[in-house]
Amino acid sequence: MGHPPFAGAEPIVAAELVYPPGQPQFAVRPPMPVKLLIPGILVCLLGAMGAVNSIYVMIVPPVAAKFQDPEMQAAANRGKAIAGMAASPIVLVLYLVMAVGGLAMLKRQHWGLALAGAILSLVPCSFVFCVSLPVGVWSLVVLSMRDVRVGFR
Repeated sequence: MGHPPFAGAEPIVAAELVYPPGQPQFAVRPPMPVKLLIPGILVCLLGAMGAVNSIYVMIVPPVAAKFQDPEMQAAANRGKAIAGMAASPIVLVLYLVMAVGGLAMLKRQHWGLALAGAILSLVPCSFVFCVSLPVGVWSLVVLSMRDVRVGFR
């Protein structure tokens, strides 16, 4: 049938891009790897759930144990109120950092913040810990992969 069209034409050479040393060798970030999608969503959701739980504990402190002795009951009530008011703001900050770290993982920005969110998901602070422990380990494994770390800005 003959030769294909443009068989003898010169190949088109793209302009050579010059990258600064230490920068990734691609002009546009590749699409988000699936490796980061599910752990990022889970870390973000678990952080938000923990933050909501912390706010709830600040508003409605946990119920104190019931004692027969009035002095013991008064001490338990004071301890309940103090524990709820003192610990919950700290835990709230931890869970907010965890949620923001999950968002950083999804956006592939601020690798250190994403790593902090993954590490904070390993801290036992509330009921969220039952689910966040395996998610945190999974996130740490994914974030430690070289190709994932290079994809962050």
